[in-house]
Amino acid sequence: MNSLSIDTTSVSFALGEVFGVLLVVGGVLTLIWRLSGPWRRVSAPPRPLPALQLAQLRTRRRNMVVGVLALIAAGGVVAAVSSYMT
Repeated sequence: MNSLSIDTTSVSFALGEVFGVLLVVGGVLTLIWRLSGPWRRVSAPPRPLPALQLAQLRTRRRNMVVGVLALIAAGGVVAAVSSYMT
């Protein structure tokens, strides 16, 4: 492939970079969500917990993971927008 024939100033090239960044960010988000599954579910707590406390713990852990994913997604969108602007 001749790299001299690629127009790095075209809109298509810029959109390809944006979609590439968003694809990587989506993969990272999916990986984190899948790997955090056992931690979020709390299948075997260290001590027996009542059902209400166990549900609250699961909700708290889920919200923590969702918050981290939201921060990563926001960073990914900023990275994608900045790659489009340059």
